[in-house]
Amino acid sequence: MKLFFTCMECFRLNGAPSNEFVLLELRNDGLYEFTCTNGHKALTALQEQKFEILFEIGASAILDGYYREAVSSFSAALERFYEFSLSVFCMKAGVQDAEWSKSWKTIASQSERQFGAFVFLHAAILGTSPSVLPEKLRKFRNDVVHKGHIPTHPEALEYGEVVRLLLQSGIATIREKCQEQMQEFIFKHLKASSAGAPVGAQVATMSIATAVSLTRVDAAEKKLPAILEDLRARRSLGLIG
Repeated sequence: MKLFFTCMECFRLNGAPSNEFVLLELRNDGLYEFTCTNGHKALTALQEQKFEILFEIGASAILDGYYREAVSSFSAALERFYEFSLSVFCMKAGVQDAEWSKSWKTIASQSERQFGAFVFLHAAILGTSPSVLPEKLRKFRNDVVHKGHIPTHPEALEYGEVVRLLLQSGIATIREKCQEQMQEFIFKHLKASSAGAPVGAQVATMSIATAVSLTRVDAAEKKLPAILEDLRARRSLGLIG
């Protein structure tokens, strides 16, 4: 999966977006760099969180017929949403960044501990138990990720839709009860991504339309089959790579 970027310096100088677009591979750090034909070195930090991007990758994998990779990406999206949620919950509880980082390091490599922390902090901070993946689909995920099970298209579609519902439900709850902390997290995320830029360099920010979205409320309305149709249409128009 690739994304299109345009030069924001050309935009600033000309007062309108440039007609030049560059297709770039996804990056783990969220910071994208290219040089436009006018010689501007463009640096752009992507606003979307990793779980939003990973779900998009999963949807793309279904379109390409890679169902095992789709299930793996959807699973990773859910796990990274747990991490995001834990950070937001700790912000709401007044936990300082240094203590958050110290605590996270103790469970960073242990997904089951992350899940347990998510369940109990959700209950402690928000007063309710979260919706979670049904046991049947947890077993299915483990069989795919750890035992080499090759899923069918219907299995990948069902799993992705359940994950989508869990993510959208969790996002809606955070929007309602942790809006301030959510915005703070997005700001810190952009700041962390921009930290990889050279000293003094100007870094633009960009947001893309993802199937699962923290900021776009209307994204929750579409089920996975409709999301796939939209993705297919955007591909045919050359809007994504």
